[in-house]
Amino acid sequence: MKICGLVLLWGMAITCGGQTNAVHHRFRFFLEPELAAPYAAGELRSRLALYVEDLNTIFSKNTIRRFDFDPATDVTVTNDLDRLHGYYPGELPEGGNYEVWAMASYAQSYPSHGGHMSFATNGAGVSAGMYWAAIHNRNELMNAPAEDDQLRDYVTQVLTVAHEMAHVFGGGSGEYYSLSVMSDTTGVAPVQNVQFVPWEPVADPYWSQHPDYWTDPLLTFTFYLTHAETLTRVRFAHVSSAMINAGFRNVFPLSRHLPNLAATRVWLFSDGPENPIVNAMVRVWLVSQRTDIAREIFSGTSDASGRVQFGWEGEPNNDANTILIKAYPPSGEAKARWYSLYEAQEQKVLFGREELNIYMNMAATNLGPVASVKRTAGGGVQVEWPSRAVDYVLEQTTDLKLPDWQFVDRAAETNGSRYVVRFPASEADRFFRLRKP
Repeated sequence: MKICGLVLLWGMAITCGGQTNAVHHRFRFFLEPELAAPYAAGELRSRLALYVEDLNTIFSKNTIRRFDFDPATDVTVTNDLDRLHGYYPGELPEGGNYEVWAMASYAQSYPSHGGHMSFATNGAGVSAGMYWAAIHNRNELMNAPAEDDQLRDYVTQVLTVAHEMAHVFGGGSGEYYSLSVMSDTTGVAPVQNVQFVPWEPVADPYWSQHPDYWTDPLLTFTFYLTHAETLTRVRFAHVSSAMINAGFRNVFPLSRHLPNLAATRVWLFSDGPENPIVNAMVRVWLVSQRTDIAREIFSGTSDASGRVQFGWEGEPNNDANTILIKAYPPSGEAKARWYSLYEAQEQKVLFGREELNIYMNMAATNLGPVASVKRTAGGGVQVEWPSRAVDYVLEQTTDLKLPDWQFVDRAAETNGSRYVVRFPASEADRFFRLRKP
């Protein structure tokens, strides 16, 4: 049996010829003997084929990458995992259909863990450094409850490989998850921290504005979902898929995937660009995702167009890829905004913009009430928002790429300060927003 870019989507098979622009890569497993020992050769190969099947399901949603796996030839059991990979000497070949490898050692006990990107000396992209507790039988887990330990372990394994393969193809350099929790260490008001909570990212002023990252395996692993829910929900963010499709395995030169950061512009306005904020003080700090250390790189006042311009020596790493902007208008409320290199990257690879413009609406009306989503017992969710927001309605959709927002026709409870709407597990797989009609 040879799996040639096979994708299973709710019983529908799309094979190699189904997408003419797909780029195929031979997928190989290298396993430590102790990890492979409990399984007969045929069983081991058939289980690993299902891993590749699920990886193809994820990558087929919005990337051109496909994995071709032949169980008879693409499983190697060896004690020489460390010797088999090492960084490619020189610049990596881009494009083409180079091999990709997954290397796993035995974890001794649950849970599976580890994983980092590497390259073999022949240019193959490698998901290396993984420690797996078992090779799971995915078919036995397809109907398992979301809290099943084996299912969660299997999902961890698959999403780790998806994460590292995204790096292999050029996506997410510097790690999205490094921006998941950051502290404002400037010591200057207004203070704004960043905290990504998987089940309620809308509660954070940064992550509430980036919904397509919420289920990207480069940011987070989506636990407490069934197998079907996992494959339905997990999707690469728009900028991730754009970088994966472009295949920039060499991060330099930056000009290929970033606008001109040396002329970064911040534009301040009230409600719309036709109302620029003039003579506002703007301060900008470079904040290390690795250490939270903030270094001020600009201080100046906005011109007649509401604009300031400065140089940002950003790079795709954890030390230079995040800035914190604070603006102080002559009258009214000061505001802070985090901005990451991934957003700048999005401007270039998605929209083709060579110049980086960051817009800040300083109007008080820009800040609406924030809803939060929490997981409840039994797999359901509850949505909460402040009871002062009496003129807002709750809406829902099952898809953020092509959203069809519908009014939630369900009575809201109140505890005095918050409205609460509860949904059973059968209606939990969706997205919510508050809207002022």
